[in-house]
Amino acid sequence: MLARQEELRADINRYHDPITRRLPPEIVSTIFESYAQDYAEEKIDDEGETGWEISKNDRSPLVLGAVCRSWRQISWSSPQLWTHIGIRLTRPDDWNCLEITQKWLDRSHQLPLSIHLSIHQPEPLLAVDPREVFSRLISLINQQSSRWQNLRVFCSPVLLPLIRGDGHGAPILHSLSVAHPQFLEQIDSIEFSFASVKCRPTYFLSLNLSFQSFHIDWSQVTKAQFTESIDIYLNEFIELLQQAPQLVDCQVPVIIDSEPTYQLPQLPVVHRNLQSLTLGTYRGTKLRLVFNILLFPQLAHLCLVAILDSHLGCFVDLITRSGCRITSLELRRIVCHYESLLRLLRNTSSLRELELRDCADLYSAEIDLHRLLSVIYTNSFALDYPQELFLPNLRFLHHSDFNLMWDASFWAHIPEILVGTQGAIHNSRKRPFNKIELSSQTYGPGFIRNPPPLCMDENIVLRLVGLSKSGVKVDLKCNSVDLLKVSMLYHHIMY
Repeated sequence: MLARQEELRADINRYHDPITRRLPPEIVSTIFESYAQDYAEEKIDDEGETGWEISKNDRSPLVLGAVCRSWRQISWSSPQLWTHIGIRLTRPDDWNCLEITQKWLDRSHQLPLSIHLSIHQPEPLLAVDPREVFSRLISLINQQSSRWQNLRVFCSPVLLPLIRGDGHGAPILHSLSVAHPQFLEQIDSIEFSFASVKCRPTYFLSLNLSFQSFHIDWSQVTKAQFTESIDIYLNEFIELLQQAPQLVDCQVPVIIDSEPTYQLPQLPVVHRNLQSLTLGTYRGTKLRLVFNILLFPQLAHLCLVAILDSHLGCFVDLITRSGCRITSLELRRIVCHYESLLRLLRNTSSLRELELRDCADLYSAEIDLHRLLSVIYTNSFALDYPQELFLPNLRFLHHSDFNLMWDASFWAHIPEILVGTQGAIHNSRKRPFNKIELSSQTYGPGFIRNPPPLCMDENIVLRLVGLSKSGVKVDLKCNSVDLLKVSMLYHHIMY
């Protein structure tokens, strides 16, 4: 009777299903793949509920298979639906997790895999060896190492050495991200390596693990990113440049002096492919000594974070010596003399994008943006001497600060740096600006937010509106309030 009831239910579902009744299975499979794509792109949150992650996701292929028999047959026989797997395990006794993982991997057939493995060690297990507890799950993942295309690992340091593949076949790894819990300090003694040949990723991300912890082939890496919790020695930075000749994007938030026994290379270190470099806090005294041997002729994007005035000159010299054309410059939490900033900008005449975020002058709480805008304006239209123009190619300017003063003279500078004199919106000789973003947070007594600073000059508002209509994006905000919009309302100006 139960079997007959189930058969009738399947017939009813099949009759009321307009997809599988009218479309061939190949088309239905493509629709399912598009539906499940959001799951494949979703990042698994390391916080939140415990247990088995993929069985809870609304766009998991498991959900498609639970609708009816025909959907289940199509989804389970479509291996492309099962190539992305996210595992977040906190209970070692969750045998259902192991069973689902095995079936998931089997349904992917031999297609390349994207795996996010997140294993948390709950408090009751602190006295237990996690290698014994979670070894079965790790073994399942290791058996598929020849199919790893994207691997993201978040687990205890004692488990990392276990994730090393099965030693059969060369890995096809494209992306490698490795991390251990953030509350742990940087660990240098942990090693991450593969059982057979070294993997050759093109994208690399490390959280809390040092450069020396990874035994990989760096020759194909095009993007290397270390997080702020990792101290990178200057000699490690040089080794990375030497071992990764294809490197295009390098992000190193914290740098410290080289180990005492390290000897600098006798010849200059020339990296001909590096185009984007992010360098952060430096602790030490040898930055100039090391950077004097570096050359980046293709460098186009430079981001400096929390660099002191005494070190800013190193990057000016690097740019000049390399002969590179910096088109994008981002400065965050820089404390320097105003003149040092101008010297850096004058040596980046090819600049198209400039971002200043929470930068400060040594003599004041913030960089004097009024003065900077005045320099940009007064030196932009001296067309009789084009070789002396200040940032003539600037297209995008972003400045964010806590104490930006929105007074009348500041408002007047904004349209002037964009188009020069009034009515010159279509002037072919103007700077090619297409976007300006100015943002601030201002507070009154007791940290109460002040009213938004309106532009009281109606003519300036009209000019800014005209710029917006001509295609220039004007984004002016204070305490997240759109100042141009509220100023238009104040003057009864319609867009």
